[in-house]
Formats: sequence, structure tokens, C-alpha cells
Amino acid sequence: MLPLGQGLQKKGYQITFFGVPDAETKIRAAKLDFYPIGADIFPLGSTEALFKKLSKLKGIPALQFTINWFYQSAQIFLEEGANALEKTGVEALIVDQINPEGGTVAQLLDIPFITLCSALPFNQEPG
Repeated sequence: MLPLGQGLQKKGYQITFFGVPDAETKIRAAKLDFYPIGADIFPLGSTEALFKKLSKLKGIPALQFTINWFYQSAQIFLEEGANALEKTGVEALIVDQINPEGGTVAQLLDIPFITLCSALPFNQEPG
């Protein structure tokens, strides 16, 4: 997503990434704007702790942990996303396919969006 954001920025578009506080350093290092969400659930430093815990799990417990992590991430954007998008004046959204809640919030606000697959396809919607 970072190379796409940088490419669009070079074409004159304002690019803002929305994410948990741990993502900010990497986004800003790429010279892109960042809007933090989910700091109550995932405060600074929590991503490393989550990966550390996940690395010690395997099988069903690892799957359950990952599903819960994705659930919490989706919950954050569903609860905070609309306000964040309105506050920053977003006119269109590029949604990573692994975060389908982005499209839901975009539809709620009547903001055009596309779903991007920057890894192996993980289609969740028909067609």
C-alpha cells in the first residue's frame, strides 16, 4: 500500500493512512499522512506484543487469536472510521481486501471506494 500511496501522492493526491498508533512511524517515514485510530484497544507498542504472543501459539489457539485480532481491528474502524474519514475530508477510499470494514464505512458515508489486493487474493465478496 505504501508504494501506491506514494505514487498517488506524486500525482498530486492527498493520501492519508488510517491505522493503529504502531503504524504511524512507518507511514510518516514514507512521507505520507497518518490518522491514528484504535489507540484505546491497540496503544503504542501493542502490535509487537500481539505478534510475540501469536508466535508462541499454534494450531487452533493461533487461529482463534488471529481471528480475535482481526475482529478487534474491524471493530475499531467500524466504530471510529466514519468520524475519522469525515474529519479528514476523505473523498475516496482504497481499502485493503483484508479489511472489508473499510468498504462498509465508505458505503455508509457514500464515499467511492475500491478494494485492493496487494497480496494473495482473499476474496470475501461474490464476483
